[in-house]
Amino acid sequence: METSFCKNHTEKTADYRCTACKNYFCPDCIEKKIYKDFTFTAIICKECGGKCEELKTVVQSAVSFAKKMAPQPVSPAEPVQAREVPTNFWFEVVYNFIYPFKGNGLMVMLAATGFFIIFELASKSIFIIPIAILALYGLAYMKNVIEVSAFSYDSTPPGWPGFHNWLDWFTLAMTLFLAAVICFSPALLYFFKNTNLDFIFYSLLFFGLSMCPMYVLALSLTEQLSSLNPLLVLEAILRTFFPYCVVFILWVFLLSVRDFVQRSPFTHITGLGYFLEWFLFTYMLMVNLRTLGVFFRAYKKHLEWI
Repeated sequence: METSFCKNHTEKTADYRCTACKNYFCPDCIEKKIYKDFTFTAIICKECGGKCEELKTVVQSAVSFAKKMAPQPVSPAEPVQAREVPTNFWFEVVYNFIYPFKGNGLMVMLAATGFFIIFELASKSIFIIPIAILALYGLAYMKNVIEVSAFSYDSTPPGWPGFHNWLDWFTLAMTLFLAAVICFSPALLYFFKNTNLDFIFYSLLFFGLSMCPMYVLALSLTEQLSSLNPLLVLEAILRTFFPYCVVFILWVFLLSVRDFVQRSPFTHITGLGYFLEWFLFTYMLMVNLRTLGVFFRAYKKHLEWI
């Protein structure tokens, strides 16, 4: 077969051909997307958005067609189909606490710690747009962690996402903001009406907080407005109540870890307490994101709406 070269990188051998624009590309010029139903991986052309096919697959298809036209010998037995390995959620929860240190996880946490420190220091400055772009990029990485944990058995944190899906980052940020409005508007409306921080207010606040992890999971995997339906979220929580309680407890610990560090003796050491505060927050964030993905993988039959 004649060797083809990438349209954009002429020094590289092409591995893919776009069925829409008919151009040849190397792996750097295509995007792979794993669909949530686990049935297949789509290979997308970054230039026109069309479907790409592997060149070796094209050759294999031609060979397969030729074999199919030839007389076939009688097969002695049917091949055994591979079965999906079930996920033990409770075992994975324990493993998730070392997950952030696997692969490039430590470098990711150090980079994220630096980002959070810069974000807090610059949040009141004029550099709002660059900080917002970095925040969107952070959301994109969080989404990657959840997706990889939900749809694969990879035990290491994923690499950094590319910059070509910035519109998806903005969509995710907007849907998460709408989810926060749905979660906490009852408590805020009650407070504005009664101006009391009483039992009812804290109950509404707890109720909204309890839905947040499920919203983060659903919107990270679907990015659809239909996932904002609170009835679907509540139904999913009730169907997976006990494992979801573990997810929620980890979520609460994530929100309180900074306060815990601020009350520790480390805060008296210049710079160290501030670094530990955000490093532990980043560590628990990675644990929570991994747990959300594993939670979906283990109980996806109960989460069919996602």
